[in-house]
Amino acid sequence: MNFSVSTFFLALFGLVVCSVSAQSFITLDNNFDDWSIAQSWTSATGGGNINKVAISHTGEWLYLYIRTTDEVALDETTLPNSIQIVLDFDNDPTTGSNYQGLGLGAEMVID
Repeated sequence: MNFSVSTFFLALFGLVVCSVSAQSFITLDNNFDDWSIAQSWTSATGGGNINKVAISHTGEWLYLYIRTTDEVALDETTLPNSIQIVLDFDNDPTTGSNYQGLGLGAEMVID
């Protein structure tokens, strides 16, 4: 596993655990001021290509904020990248897949 994926995964896992009770409402409007109150992880050197991750949720939605050091396209045919988002929704290693042998129960991997 490369450094950026492992660093991002650990940061995201920690943020999910910390934000279980901290619900924030995020407006999808290209103004990121409302993210200042969300649980976040920041790296001065960047975890590979990622230097900030924040997470928030409501009863119906999960919001992820990911700031990268380089431009990243959602369509990897346009701009290839190695970022993978691994989500373990129930924190139960017996459900989902054991992503890269880390003992997770990952219900979703976004590549």
